[in-house]
Amino acid sequence: MEQSVREPAEGSAMHELAHDPSSRKRFLKMVGGAGAAGAFSIFLAACGSDDESDTTGASTSEDSGAAASTKGDLAIVNYALTLEYLETAFYQDVLKSGQVTDPKIGAAAKMILANEQEHVAALKATAEKLGGPAAKKPKTDFSSVIDAGPDKILETAATVENLGASAYLGQADKIKSKEVL
Repeated sequence: MEQSVREPAEGSAMHELAHDPSSRKRFLKMVGGAGAAGAFSIFLAACGSDDESDTTGASTSEDSGAAASTKGDLAIVNYALTLEYLETAFYQDVLKSGQVTDPKIGAAAKMILANEQEHVAALKATAEKLGGPAAKKPKTDFSSVIDAGPDKILETAATVENLGASAYLGQADKIKSKEVL
């Protein structure tokens, strides 16, 4: 069965990433040797926009389009930030629970947690650079997962990472600011 690949929208940051070798090089350098899930988890957290918003209230249609783009990018960044908050809370709760007794799994969870915390910091900074408030940290309760034991924790970790990657991919081509990617 043949699958079609959708071309990123002209003018989108994904289009730039797909067609500009220097953008691809920056992206690959950013993700380094990380696996696919890790690469997509940091997809939006690379850097913020250097664009400065016009706060005078004066607007031209071009300014309105730029403002709409920034507002859309801010919504996507806050969506990603909410996912990162959830992932961070999950790994914090898992590590605090004492359920992880395998040293290798514990070390991996600590590494992932540190990575998720970096994503939160980068996305908060990006939201501020885009001129809006960063999303607030949601309340979480992973007790039912943690109480179910190590197998459920590992299953949920895989689900959380795959969900994050899928969510990022679903929004990536809608980003207008090249600096967000």
